[in-house]
Amino acid sequence: MHVATLNGMATDIAFLQGAATYGRLRTAIINASQRACGNRFGRGWLRPGTAMPVADALRQDLLQTLNAFAPHFAEVNQLMLSARSVAARLKGTGVLTTQAAQELGVTGVTGRASGVALDARCQLPGAVYAAHPLPMLTEPGGDCWARMTQRMREVETSVAWLQQRLGDNTLDLAKLPASLSMTPPPLKPNALCLSLIEGTRGPVLHALETDAQGALRHYKVQDPSLANWFGEAVAVRNNGISDFPICNKSFDFSYCGNDL
Repeated sequence: MHVATLNGMATDIAFLQGAATYGRLRTAIINASQRACGNRFGRGWLRPGTAMPVADALRQDLLQTLNAFAPHFAEVNQLMLSARSVAARLKGTGVLTTQAAQELGVTGVTGRASGVALDARCQLPGAVYAAHPLPMLTEPGGDCWARMTQRMREVETSVAWLQQRLGDNTLDLAKLPASLSMTPPPLKPNALCLSLIEGTRGPVLHALETDAQGALRHYKVQDPSLANWFGEAVAVRNNGISDFPICNKSFDFSYCGNDL
């Protein structure tokens, strides 16, 4: 998703070499997702309580894909970062200050690009990220340039993290847990459960409520876009109309605000 956003930003400023390369690299990643779970957008990869197994052949396939991706991604990033035309269009455009981001409660990559150190993978790491932590990454600028740079850094860090996990032969990724079932177990009656997991746009909220018989009374999934749109509304103020597509793509929120 971050690579797709970078592709869109390069397209919106007519930096065609970057747009073409990001598009090519994104295709390699989503094709790897297709080989892993049968869907280019990862549908079905995560299951209740587990994830699809990664056999040794697939493990090597994914590792080779990432190893091929990393140097090309670094090269196109350097082209973007060193181009004066890119800097002229993105630096100082669509500024969301740290104070404004904090007051509005902006989260996720756009919040971190405004200096807000919030990442559920760090603050609420769970078992995997607690054992294999990711660094907290932020950018102070709060403009389109900062949001571009933030995404570049997050992709590079995530790729390195995945290379380490896939290259660790002590991790058994091929075992399918016996508890895996498409039918969930009985739910506790009169219960409220909240889940907050870092997604590509920020923390994704799941809220589940049951009745006295343990049946679902209410279930809600909320994408962080729903709350974060106010950040973009502030950032686009006092910018030229031609800057709006760049600002909009640098935030890259969901238009309906609830889809994942």
